[in-house]
Amino acid sequence: MTARRRRHRPLAALLAVVVAALTAALALASCGSSSSAQTYAVAAIFDNASFVTPDVDVRIAGARVGKVADLSVTPEHKARVLMEIDAKYGPFHTDADCTIQPQSLISERFINCTPGSSDARDVADDRSGTPTLGVEGTHSPVDIDQVLNTFDLSTRERLTLLLDGLGVGLAARGEDLNAAIRRAAPALQATHQTLSILDADRTQLRRLITDSDTVLKSLAAGRGRVADFVRQAGVVAETTGKRRKNLAAAVRDLPALLAQARPSLDRLGTFAGVGTPFAQDLRRAAPGLRSLVTQLAPFSDQATPTLVRLGQSARSTTAALPDIAPQVRRLRRFATAARPAGALVAELMSSFRARGTIEGVQGFVYYAAAAIARFDKNSHYLPAYLLASPCTVYARTPTPGCDAHFAASREGIKGTATTRQKSSRRSGGTDKSKTKTTAAPLAVVPAAPGPPAPPRPLAPVLKDVVPKALGNLLQGLGDKGRDGAAPSPSSPPAKGLLEYLFG
Repeated sequence: MTARRRRHRPLAALLAVVVAALTAALALASCGSSSSAQTYAVAAIFDNASFVTPDVDVRIAGARVGKVADLSVTPEHKARVLMEIDAKYGPFHTDADCTIQPQSLISERFINCTPGSSDARDVADDRSGTPTLGVEGTHSPVDIDQVLNTFDLSTRERLTLLLDGLGVGLAARGEDLNAAIRRAAPALQATHQTLSILDADRTQLRRLITDSDTVLKSLAAGRGRVADFVRQAGVVAETTGKRRKNLAAAVRDLPALLAQARPSLDRLGTFAGVGTPFAQDLRRAAPGLRSLVTQLAPFSDQATPTLVRLGQSARSTTAALPDIAPQVRRLRRFATAARPAGALVAELMSSFRARGTIEGVQGFVYYAAAAIARFDKNSHYLPAYLLASPCTVYARTPTPGCDAHFAASREGIKGTATTRQKSSRRSGGTDKSKTKTTAAPLAVVPAAPGPPAPPRPLAPVLKDVVPKALGNLLQGLGDKGRDGAAPSPSSPPAKGLLEYLFG
């Protein structure tokens, strides 16, 4: 039993080694695949690689996050360092920063990076498609051997002379040197703050420089005017210096002047507030006023000769004014005296216009001329037509059988006429619509009911009506009868011709 166990021990050990090897291989494979899937590749351009080699640590905030994968030289003779870091620290932004720092005294290096702020843009890819941080975001250290190698014999001799001179100059001035160094630290901090402020305002400084260049170009183009301005400013300054006593007195009196001017300034402010709408309207009317002024210039040029001649005429008529003055005074007295007559003439003409007198006279002349326009071989003649009817003669009183009206009775017509006359007198004859009364239905009725009158023979009608009509006509023309005698007092007064024609 013991011998059998001893024979199986080498086989069990071999199986254990194989299983361990397979487990390790699987673990390495899984780690390699997972690491390749969770890494972020980023390149950085340095002025000098400073002994950086592949597999050098890449750190962020002192913690190792990756390593250097490859190094190469760019066409610009810069060092390109390809880094592979944990994916959770990517991507790098444009304000990222990478610095090569020494890890120990035996020149071991590591790269310390800051990914940048998330507000900035991601770094751009290079030709190979890898995000690359530019040289402006990287820093290379200066090694002590590089510093020492710069000091050749001539440099060391000059440095020795400099140190000897500095030692002689600072001999017995150690405390002053220490005080200067202590004072220099705040000055350097203030200088750093000033440079930081200037760096933050570089856009405004760039715009200021550009605008200053524009201003200087304008001043250079008008250097003559600038020189004249400087000379005039010198004259003004000299004059001001000569009158400084008066200026001092004016400055002393200025508070009292301001106190007196304050009410006026308050009223001026009120006026400005009230006048704002007017100013706005004036601004809207400005284009029209500008056009008017533009058109007024040619008119003024053309009106100038006329105004000159008018002035000459005024000077020539000035001598005649004393002779005209008496006539003007007489004309004023005549106008004062003629005012009542003018009022009467105005009333007469208003009456003529209201009654249509002028039109009636014109119609009378027209029809009279048309009536006597006929003529025969002897002379002109007036045609006349004789109407054999008792209702064709003009009468001032109603004639039985010839009266017709639009009312139920004569009393209704008279009452209506009387009402209209009273209303017209009461209203002054201006409002005619208020004096109207309701008329009866339009129906022509005879004056008085009764049996129809027997027809009169034609001869008695001609015998009675014609002489009477001619007599009335002659009486209207000359207020006399056919025999030249005046009408009898008992007979009604005959109506004049014009009253008959014009109503």
